[in-house]
This record gives sequence, structure tokens and C-alpha cells, in this order.
Amino acid sequence: MVRGFISLHPLECFVKLELQNPFYKLVWFLGFNSTVLFPKNTIFSAMKKNSLFVMTILSLSFLLNGFGTLHEYYISITNIDYNPMSQTIEISQQYIAHDVEKAILRKHNVNLHLAEPNEHPQADSILEVYFRDNFELSIDSTIQLNWIGREVKLDESLFIYLQSEKMGQPDKLTVKNTSLTEVFPAQSNITHVKIGDQQHTKSINRITNTHTFTAQ
Repeated sequence: MVRGFISLHPLECFVKLELQNPFYKLVWFLGFNSTVLFPKNTIFSAMKKNSLFVMTILSLSFLLNGFGTLHEYYISITNIDYNPMSQTIEISQQYIAHDVEKAILRKHNVNLHLAEPNEHPQADSILEVYFRDNFELSIDSTIQLNWIGREVKLDESLFIYLQSEKMGQPDKLTVKNTSLTEVFPAQSNITHVKIGDQQHTKSINRITNTHTFTAQ
């Protein structure tokens, strides 16, 4: 159990963090994602998302239904952006670490113990294999993605970083993401794709695990 206090921008309020509770788990995840920033002009930059609308809907749902009738929520956030400076597609994915550990334990019978003293010595390579098997970009054919790395935050968020080889700016992009859906049927992999100056968002899930984003 992890407890603490975090600021949920843009609501400017504090919410008690208790990850074992599904409602707090979702509030934490969406609130944290709304404040994620990377240094400007570097890889994986300017990935800030405003979750005020989602937070409002969830708050209303909570008030109407109460803790007893809330279902468990499983979500991830994927940001995909073409960087004209490096001429590559940059991907950052945010998951809850123990959700990923559970999926890998079930699939590979390996406990990663991420960010713990007894972390598995091959954790990086196991994570790379898992996400290569479950995440794919394509245009007319599959785009080769290079593993850049991962990091685990103190709040149990796991970030995965991927990058394509050099390529021209695409006018369409097909995303397939089956991550965690084999373990959590309700898993929603929320995907933000920037094509040119346009931002597109789609929830990719077990039923619809592939979506093509196009410039309009």
C-alpha cells in the first residue's frame, strides 16, 4: 500500500493517495498525467494533458454511485509525436507499474520487482519483449521501434520510451496496443497522437485494439 498527497492540477486541490482503492487509483493516474512535462527541445517533450473534464465526470459518477458500486479501473496513457528535429516518431507510455508486473508474471511467470532492491536483473529486456509483442505502429508496413528505456517513479508509475528510425512526417498512423488487455479485460489504453498540428485521442481496448489516425 502506498499513501501520500499529490497536487491534481488544474483542480489545485489535494487528494489522499491510496492505490489499493480503484477510485483513488484512477484519480491519481489522471491527475498525475495532467502535470507530466519533459524538457523542451529534447526527446519526448511537451507531453502535458488536461484531464479536468474526465475528472469532473468521474467525480459526478463517484457522488452518484459511491465507493461500493465503483468498478476497478485499468488505464494507460500513450503519447505519440513526430519530432521534425530528429525526424523520428517519439513514443512515451505511462502505466501503473504493478499492473505491468502482474501481466508479465502471468505471461512469463517472472516477477520483475520493479524499482525494488531485488529487481529482476533482466527487467529491461523482459519489458522490451513484452511491449514489442503488444505495441505496434504502422503506415503501409510495420514501423521499426527502438527501445530507449524505462523509468519507475516513486508513485508507482512506469514510463516506457520508444523511438522510430528517421522517416518523413506521416499523414496517417495505425496504432495497435494490446498491452495488459490479456490480464485486465477492462483495460483502456488512452492514446494521444499528434499528426502535423492536429492532436487526436482514442481509447484503444480489448475489443478495438487497433486504430488508424489520419490528418484531416
